[in-house]
Amino acid sequence: MVTPLVATFTVHFAATLLHVERPPMRSRLVALVVGVVAVLVGLPTGARWLVAAGATVASVAVLSGYRLLWRIRSTSVGARFGFVVRAYERAHGAFVHGALLGAVMGASVLPGDWYVAVRSAHLHVTVLGRAGLTLLATVVFLGPTVFRVRIADGAEASSARALRWGATAVTFAALPLLGSGVGGTSGAVLRVAAGLALVVLTSAVIVVVRPVVRLARGAERSLSTLLLRHACWWFAAGPPPTR
Repeated sequence: MVTPLVATFTVHFAATLLHVERPPMRSRLVALVVGVVAVLVGLPTGARWLVAAGATVASVAVLSGYRLLWRIRSTSVGARFGFVVRAYERAHGAFVHGALLGAVMGASVLPGDWYVAVRSAHLHVTVLGRAGLTLLATVVFLGPTVFRVRIADGAEASSARALRWGATAVTFAALPLLGSGVGGTSGAVLRVAAGLALVVLTSAVIVVVRPVVRLARGAERSLSTLLLRHACWWFAAGPPPTR
């Protein structure tokens, strides 16, 4: 459910923010849903060919969405929120990485420690990369829109830097998580490195959500204001464990 929603709304928001006509999405969404359903059916039934086919179809659909976002951004010269769309692109890339790691797990060729390491990296790039980066980038403009106020002074520049650092931290943390399957002291050192990357990501999250929360305090009190405000703080407080 989350994956088709992300695919739909990222293109919708990208077209809206960059003031271009929204491109058709039906064929991409159909392919994405079919791929996801194939994986969900293939996993419990042990049909590896169905898992592989579904993952391939879903990945191709997401890659197509990545190319679409890139084309939207590249044709919008001097767009104010181009950095948001760039974060959406990196979130799409995280999905592809997660799909590849999921395919490795589904092949049942990994020993215990390495399976845990790959699973940790898979969860990391899908939860914090695919979903996390998308939500974090959206908060930049959606918060002020919901609160019916102007975006805070300087928030765009600071958010652009923070999103760039946060996306890089997500990518970097996946590498030591993968390598932690080696075990022993080396594995522990790699897990610490992944943890440090998550600290950078958490700092980036705080930089992005802090001006949004400040705006929420001065906005008219409503359920949507409270939900968005507290969601911002939960996002910063609750990254998943690295192991």
